[in-house]
Amino acid sequence: MQKAPQKQAALCAKSISVSWDNKVIVQNVSLEVFPGEIVGLIGKSGCGKTSLLHALAGLVAPTAGAVTIEGSDHTARPGAASYMFQKDLLIPSKTVIDNVCLPRVIAGVAPAQARQEATDFFKIFGLDGTQELWPYQLSGGMKQRAALLRTYMMGNRVVLLDEPFSALDALTRTELREWYRAMARKLGLASLIVTHDVDEALVLADRIYVLHTGGASGENGGAIDGGNPAHAPAHISYELRVERPCERGVLDLDAPADMVTELDTCPSASEQVSASANTSANATLAESFSLTPRFLQYKKQLLEQLA
Repeated sequence: MQKAPQKQAALCAKSISVSWDNKVIVQNVSLEVFPGEIVGLIGKSGCGKTSLLHALAGLVAPTAGAVTIEGSDHTARPGAASYMFQKDLLIPSKTVIDNVCLPRVIAGVAPAQARQEATDFFKIFGLDGTQELWPYQLSGGMKQRAALLRTYMMGNRVVLLDEPFSALDALTRTELREWYRAMARKLGLASLIVTHDVDEALVLADRIYVLHTGGASGENGGAIDGGNPAHAPAHISYELRVERPCERGVLDLDAPADMVTELDTCPSASEQVSASANTSANATLAESFSLTPRFLQYKKQLLEQLA
């Protein structure tokens, strides 16, 4: 029997290094994100997560390595991946819909057409009825939804999110995590989410990379200055593939990885992304997964890796 062709990664970073002022911040990092997949990138504050994300987005040039998006080289070339900063950055003098459709207008689309294109997604993003409101009239959670929709309107399937829910209260964070997981699958996005919150990574992600500063770790990194962790650049020290209850619209991937440590038997590549993802069912599964022994076991293992 002929083996099925392997799915191509939407985002592929190979041996990326980033330096500032002649100091290596991130060293020899390789990672992949596949279509329909959510990948978490966790690490301690200040370890280089945002610097790596900037390199993947093409906002800064890596000192080494290459970034491939949708099969094309986009190293140090912005625009192929949509990037969302921690803050919503909505423009106070523009209505919600004018904020959301701004990327399309900048791209040369007529404002009326851009507004119509954006309107089609307001219901999916839980923003129906807010089109003509001003940003100050929105709650924190609604502002983040608007910022996420604006990011989506950039037109890219690869989405890079830098601590997107960190400024929200606990209840709103929980709601938006569950909503984003279902919505991203419905739209077939390839998402890389930076967070320092282990629980958030486990609830959201199909796979999790740990970015760590410390001693040498073989192919994906190494210490400098005699192995002193205080002077070591960040590297991928660990990767976890998360097994959770089967969800509609969830893509379980068996992507190749050189440094995978699994806590339990994980499924091989199987389900294709369903365009009819059931948001409420997925939210319930995400919430119940966080109460399972497996979730607690995963969390313990990740915390040990971050120590």
